[in-house]
Amino acid sequence: MELSNLTKKKLRYLWNCSHSLFSPCSQFPFSKTLISRRSSFNAIFVTDQAETNHTSHPSTGSSAIFSESNPSPRSLEFSHFYRYSGCKGLSLIHSNGATSSVFSNPGIFSIHSDSCFRWYSTSSIRSSTSKEVGIGRTRMYATSKHVYQIIELIRSGDSELENKLSSMNVYLSIATVTQIFQVLTSEKVSALRFFHWIRHWQPEFYSNSDVCSLMIDNCGCSGDYSSMQSLLNDFTRMKGFRLNKSAFRFLPVLVSSNESLKKSVEIVVDVLEKVGGSSRASGIVALIEMLSAMDSFEMALSVIKEAGRRVSYYNILVREKCRRCDFNGAKGILNEMRQDNCPPPMQTYNYMLSSLCKNDKFGEASELLEDMDERFCPPDAITFEIFICHSCEAGKLDIASRLLDQMEKRGVEPRLTTHAIFIKEYFKAGKYEEAYNYVVDSSKKYKCCSNMNYSLLASLHLKRGNLVAALDILYEMIDKDVRPYYRVYRKVLKHLQKSGREDLAKDLNSRLSSFSLELTKDIG
Repeated sequence: MELSNLTKKKLRYLWNCSHSLFSPCSQFPFSKTLISRRSSFNAIFVTDQAETNHTSHPSTGSSAIFSESNPSPRSLEFSHFYRYSGCKGLSLIHSNGATSSVFSNPGIFSIHSDSCFRWYSTSSIRSSTSKEVGIGRTRMYATSKHVYQIIELIRSGDSELENKLSSMNVYLSIATVTQIFQVLTSEKVSALRFFHWIRHWQPEFYSNSDVCSLMIDNCGCSGDYSSMQSLLNDFTRMKGFRLNKSAFRFLPVLVSSNESLKKSVEIVVDVLEKVGGSSRASGIVALIEMLSAMDSFEMALSVIKEAGRRVSYYNILVREKCRRCDFNGAKGILNEMRQDNCPPPMQTYNYMLSSLCKNDKFGEASELLEDMDERFCPPDAITFEIFICHSCEAGKLDIASRLLDQMEKRGVEPRLTTHAIFIKEYFKAGKYEEAYNYVVDSSKKYKCCSNMNYSLLASLHLKRGNLVAALDILYEMIDKDVRPYYRVYRKVLKHLQKSGREDLAKDLNSRLSSFSLELTKDIG
């Protein structure tokens, strides 16, 4: 077909631009950018594979999938797309639907909306607009237009809904599915048929906790508790399934009417009790989390008392109170636990102590620590580490050292992370001799930490550029029959080789070869 004069001029200008920047005999590189005037061509993308209803050119086999009237998410980024189909030549699609073969070159050329020409490989463009769902089968990623069409189909309650959704041949991401559910739930439109279809259409969503929870939320918003119970029975049979708090997003809508909220919560608890299994266990947790987020702590406590008093349920309330910095409220939850014959374990205390220290409430943290002692709940290694960590962050190494002495008196062995805190803090303060002395002393008291402490010390010296000190630490470890971490050894060896100290590198290797066992692998 004969090209119009305007099209010929534009293509001639494009060709001249390319020859002014590149050698005439070379292929156009994909990574280059050609600057030119902004073109007025009609935006369109052409590909060899037909993945949806579109127009195909009989001579070239190329097909138009996207146009300005129906853009893909990727095509919104560009003004124009053209397919260079190797020896077949360029298939140029005009606004009237006609096609013309222009010239041959592999790849994709685009005229960008910011007035520049760019080359792209066809595979990279396809991967951004379509999803491979099987051998030789691809589906186009759903666009905003597709989402709108899907929502309209569900609203209409079409008897052929499932067939029409399948005929669209689109791939829905979790974000797209969430968007569809949120719109339908806000309008109180049942998403049950869409839910069953998407689980069949994209099997990865069959037991997806987010999608299943969104469906429960949809049932709750429309008051369809019978469907909710039926679905939960189905979910219980799925291995490892867990509901999350998005399953009960409909509850905040009822917060204006406390009686309505209370009634809905009672119905939900009753449904979960009837279903049992994993749906009940995860559902109770999700329900308590949602009520806590809604600031309905009294109702959350009533759910706990009805579902069974468990430490894990109370911990949700303590965590939410601490997140809000309502530490008096958190203490109230601890008192509630004691009254319900469910005394707080050490993990609950440690979480609250950590929250208090993070908010610079050391006085309140100390009071809580004393209260723990009075209730015959002595601090453990994590408790001490919390106070040591925050003391070091505040630059109070003397207090941290006194806490370490208390640990020794109580017979509590410090964790490896506690040792690391001290060594790093000494280095941060420029107290390298103190860091070394700490490593030597702790290695005498606690043999299990020798590898980690010495290796960390060598690593820190290496980071500050002191290769000789790092090497001396490794030599000392070898002399004391302490195996260094492999990663630290390799780093020191590499730095020796890079600095031309091959003699020291060989000496280090020869010394390490005397070990009967392999080097200790770095745990981190």
